[in-house]
Amino acid sequence: NYMGTESNLMNTEQLLERMKYMTEVVFLAADERTQATQQRMISKFNASVKHNEFSVGTIVMSLDPIQGGKLTPKYEGPFTVAVLAEAIDPNAYVVGKILEHRPPKPDKGRIEYEYHVPWKGYGAKDDTWEPCSNLFVTECICDYWTKKGKLSPHLVTTMTVATSQERSP
Repeated sequence: NYMGTESNLMNTEQLLERMKYMTEVVFLAADERTQATQQRMISKFNASVKHNEFSVGTIVMSLDPIQGGKLTPKYEGPFTVAVLAEAIDPNAYVVGKILEHRPPKPDKGRIEYEYHVPWKGYGAKDDTWEPCSNLFVTECICDYWTKKGKLSPHLVTTMTVATSQERSP
């Protein structure tokens, strides 16, 4: 029972002074300690993790993402690095799937196939028509044409060019 005790609440001026002290001293010190701790964690992580950069011609193995049973190999390969790819921008948009396509029409200035693309994390009003060259990952294009039961026109063009070059003397 606290009926006989006197309350020692701060008045408005004392409360404002206390808030100012907390903001200028305590919160600032806590922020500095947090940043110092984060820097130590980053340094420790970077020192313990090996960052592999492979050059062209290096023989590598790849971790199998769909490993079967415990007796199946963990890695696929060996593979030889043929081309160094650029890192994909972390701010790049992610394609959900391709809904439909429009063939090239040079008379309208469209020189390559365009695809109706919904973007992951965005609504249908944000869907756009994108030329093939704007899509970094071509797996979604191959999946689209496979579902349609046709060969991708990009593969057909590549195969035609390769075949005609093979026939040249």
